Amino acid sequence: MRTLLQGVGGIGGVVAATLLRAGFADLQLVTGNAPLAEAIHRDGLRVRERDGSTFVARPTLPPSPTVPEGGGPYELIVLVTQTPRLAEALQASQAQLSPTGVVLCLQNGLPEAHAEAIVGQGRALGGVVSWAASMTAPGEYVRTTPGAIHLGWPGRPADAQIKAIAAALAPTGDVHVTDNLLGVRWSKLAINATITTMGAIVGQPLGRLIDDAPVRDLALHVFSEAVDVCDALGVRLEPVTGTFPLARLALGPAERRSPGLFARAWRHLALRLVGARYSGARSSMLYAIERGRPPEVDYINGEIVRSGAKLGVPTPVNTELVRLVHEIAAKRLPHGFEPLHTLRDAVMH
Repeated sequence: MRTLLQGVGGIGGVVAATLLRAGFADLQLVTGNAPLAEAIHRDGLRVRERDGSTFVARPTLPPSPTVPEGGGPYELIVLVTQTPRLAEALQASQAQLSPTGVVLCLQNGLPEAHAEAIVGQGRALGGVVSWAASMTAPGEYVRTTPGAIHLGWPGRPADAQIKAIAAALAPTGDVHVTDNLLGVRWSKLAINATITTMGAIVGQPLGRLIDDAPVRDLALHVFSEAVDVCDALGVRLEPVTGTFPLARLALGPAERRSPGLFARAWRHLALRLVGARYSGARSSMLYAIERGRPPEVDYINGEIVRSGAKLGVPTPVNTELVRLVHEIAAKRLPHGFEPLHTLRDAVMH
């Protein structure tokens, strides 16, 4: 399967390395990061798995800063760029997508609709990644959490094509095929709207974030607004691998100002269990801010806000989180817990 992979950061690097190790000779990597491309060309992709084992995978084709002319047609284009760069990446590669090929979106948020606007309806496949990985140095990667990749078509059941792609991706780890991509997408989006966004605001590792009780209180409000939007959309939420069913974490209208002691205690415990999976990771949104790149918040919490506005569902907590991230990215506000504690006090009283 001739494949183009755009974006060789944490997730993209591990996906690329595991496919190369499994014999994916026709894999073209694209990254605009010149030092990264040079490191991969010189030393290969070096990966440390969660069990401490390591391996090196060397691409057959040298990484390219742009989509090579005449390299296609590609049967599969894998997008692992940050979501704000999806359109730019896909506009550069769409002409080399084969007539029967598909685009696999491994980004956060709800990227399939953005991809279909460029390549056409029915040609964008969704991949929800529930494991985390970081690039610790150019070409060096560490997988930090367990999980799987959930593959699905937006709005239609699985077919033979998606099952063939799932089989091809099997070397990356567990790969599940779902008929309810939106349900998985929205569950992952709600998780990212808490740990990824609030991790970017605080500037601390995610384990430190979830240890903070006021942050956990605020996370319940983020989940509650996301569940309200999904209810209005008619989306049936599905748990992402290893996580708690998010609909059960949502606070009822009467609980949002002052949930009872029992309701608060078990929900906080559930959040700590979910957060333990990500304790060794740092927010990908935080990495983007540190590197001067646009944060993904408009494609994560912003999706909740936009959908809520269309449906008449209030989303004040997510709206404020979007504002805070942009203030921090613009260096008008420092990282820290204080903005989240202030927001939590405002919504709880």
